[in-house]
Amino acid sequence: FADHIKPICLPASEMLRNNVDNVERFHVTGWGKTETTNFSDVPMEVIVMTTNRSTCQQSYKRSIDVTQLCAGDVGKDSCNGDSGGPLAYIAHFNDRQRFVQYGVVSFGSHICGDGHPGVYTNVASYIRWIAYKIAT
Repeated sequence: FADHIKPICLPASEMLRNNVDNVERFHVTGWGKTETTNFSDVPMEVIVMTTNRSTCQQSYKRSIDVTQLCAGDVGKDSCNGDSGGPLAYIAHFNDRQRFVQYGVVSFGSHICGDGHPGVYTNVASYIRWIAYKIAT
């Protein structure tokens, strides 16, 4: 591992999977476009606010189901080049803080940070499949 590469926890417990609806702010990291450059030379991080499913559906005029999460705000969003990166939350375990990956950057508006939320694959929806793949 390195300063910018570290392990992240998955929402394997039922408590963590159920907690996703209570999270208000997530951390998104990636190497994608920024306000001033095409792509970042260093990993970047932004804190984004959760967007409820109905608002997200209205924004994209399409169905957003339980296998997806939405987050972002004007000027704060994942962008081109961030796809596949983590949407994480700082959870507390045994008096320690750990990042838990709740989402994977999936898609967003063609104009990053324009107020449309980013859409993320909901990791909790695939945790059984992930556990199976890790075990085999």
